[in-house]
Amino acid sequence: MSSGVVTRSTDLPPAWKSVLSVVAHPRLAAEVVAEAEACHADGLLAFDTTGLTGHLDQVAATSAVLSAAEMVTLPVLGWTFPETVAAQLNQEFGAGIAGDRDNDVDLRVSFERARQRLASHALVDQTLPGGATRRRLQLLADSGCLRWLL
Repeated sequence: MSSGVVTRSTDLPPAWKSVLSVVAHPRLAAEVVAEAEACHADGLLAFDTTGLTGHLDQVAATSAVLSAAEMVTLPVLGWTFPETVAAQLNQEFGAGIAGDRDNDVDLRVSFERARQRLASHALVDQTLPGGATRRRLQLLADSGCLRWLL
């Protein structure tokens, strides 16, 4: 799946993001199907069903991925936060992040976050010292959690 399928919504003005779940769902799902078929995907990766941070564009993207996965009969893994990280972020920032208990996490992966940290510099509010994104990356370090969505 090309990264453009999921990330295009992040370029929209905030007021438009809430309409993604209604207006763009069929189009997003069709794009995911086309990409999955083109690359002969064995599975799909999405945000958790809560959208990780509760952003409606992430929820809409995951919904489209789940619809597409059903059309092409593919499994879907969703990125999630451990319950402890979600609780810490909620305490520090008043965020509405839902994490998963350890026994609900299906896979734990380690990876290098250098590109993610570099990409976060494109959005000034995400790189501010004391900001939620910077803190999230600190708490997660070089690990991630996934659970089977489908």
